[in-house]
Amino acid sequence: MGKEEKKVDIDKKLEEVLRIVEENRKEIDVIRRYMRRTFVLKLVYWVIIIAITAGAVYAARPYAKKAIETYHSVKDTIERTSDVVEKPAHMFQDIKFLKKIFELNSE
Repeated sequence: MGKEEKKVDIDKKLEEVLRIVEENRKEIDVIRRYMRRTFVLKLVYWVIIIAITAGAVYAARPYAKKAIETYHSVKDTIERTSDVVEKPAHMFQDIKFLKKIFELNSE
C-alpha cells in the first residue's frame, strides 16, 4: 500500500467520523431542546400548584378563624357547665342567700 492509498483511507475514515459526529450533535441538540422544554413545563406546573395552594389557604383563612372562635366558645361553655356538674352546691348557695334576704324582708 502506498502513501496515496493510506491517505485516501484516512480521509475516508475522517469523513465518516465527521459525519458521525455531526449526527451525534444533531441528536444531542434534540435531547437538549427536549430537556429545556421539560424543565420549563415542570417549572410552570409547580408554580401553578404553589399558587393554587396559597390561594386556597388565603381563601380558607376566614373559615378557619371562625371555626377556631367557635371551638373556643364551645370550650368555654363546657368549662362553665362542668363547674356546675362537679360542684352543684354553688348554685344552691345563691338560692339560700336569696331565701334569707326574702325571709328578712317579709318579717
